[in-house]
Amino acid sequence: MTTPHKIFFILFFILSLSGCTQLDIPSQDLDVSPDQPEPIAVSQGIMVPQTLEPAPRIKVEQKPEITGSFMEPAQPVAQVPSLQSTTNLQTQFDGSPPSTSPSPSRTEHVFGEFPGVSSQWEERKRQLTIQLQEQSVKINELKVKLQLINQVAELVNFITKATVNEQNDFLMAFTIENRAPFAIKDISITCDQIAPTGAVIKSHTETIYDLIKSSTRSTYTPIPYGNKHRQTQTLQCQITNFTVEKASTDIS
Repeated sequence: MTTPHKIFFILFFILSLSGCTQLDIPSQDLDVSPDQPEPIAVSQGIMVPQTLEPAPRIKVEQKPEITGSFMEPAQPVAQVPSLQSTTNLQTQFDGSPPSTSPSPSRTEHVFGEFPGVSSQWEERKRQLTIQLQEQSVKINELKVKLQLINQVAELVNFITKATVNEQNDFLMAFTIENRAPFAIKDISITCDQIAPTGAVIKSHTETIYDLIKSSTRSTYTPIPYGNKHRQTQTLQCQITNFTVEKASTDIS
């Protein structure tokens, strides 16, 4: 197809779209038959489109715009038949009559009124009373011991005479004076060897198993008290334990 033909075809296509029914073509180039309702162009092998009536318009109903989120149409909810009460169902199945609440006219027999008991607290009170008595006995014993110690510290005096033998051992001689109103026995005396700095180098304890009556004085021969340390400067001796006559225990 030559260039003029292409241009003509394009124009023809544009005119056909715009609704033209015929072209300005010379009459000698068209062969129109009286039986044909529309002219047909035979020149150059191009056919003119027939005039078509406009198709009837169908009115389309516009649907209202949906705002918000898209939701599926709700399905119709099937109505569930109401269930009969348990009492009616029981009556239908086993034929037993429905249960009824007790009649308000039913009489009640009073069994009696009973006061609260305190047996639990009585037992607890008894246990606490026993514990209190035991603690009281211990407290009294401690008070007696404290009183005895105070009396011995004030009324029992003793003097220590220390010597050293050839083996470099200490020998202690004691003189004990008892001015307390009671007799004492089994007296334990502890002697410490003290260094020049005041530190305790050695400590030795011996017990005099004797009875010293009230308002008496007793002297005891030298008793070995261990080896003397080369740095011992002085001695410190004291009564650390004793027993009162007619007493079952000592003061320790």
